[in-house]
Amino acid sequence: MTLKKKISMTVNGQLVNAEIEPRRHLVDYLREDLHLKGAHLGCEQGACGACVKEVDGQIICGCLFLTVQADGSVVETVEGLKKMAFSLLCKSQSCVTTRCSVDFALLECY
Repeated sequence: MTLKKKISMTVNGQLVNAEIEPRRHLVDYLREDLHLKGAHLGCEQGACGACVKEVDGQIICGCLFLTVQADGSVVETVEGLKKMAFSLLCKSQSCVTTRCSVDFALLECY
């Protein structure tokens, strides 16, 4: 029997409460439980950058960071950055049409 720990964090502006196993990595929790698939497990050693997240303003490797370490924290993922960029872009004067498309690295307005 594995003991679970209650945690609470804000992920992309949304409060999230959960009970998780203390050994669970943040990237696994975000992908499997919250269905935020932007981060990936690559090298699982923190070297490749595929699992990068922002926790309380600090860039971390989600494959090396336990979910319980994020208890009480603010977590931003690429999905959250995408929503923020979309909102900012569509409020700006450069976006004059109703069809806005936001890509991870490139912002364009059609």
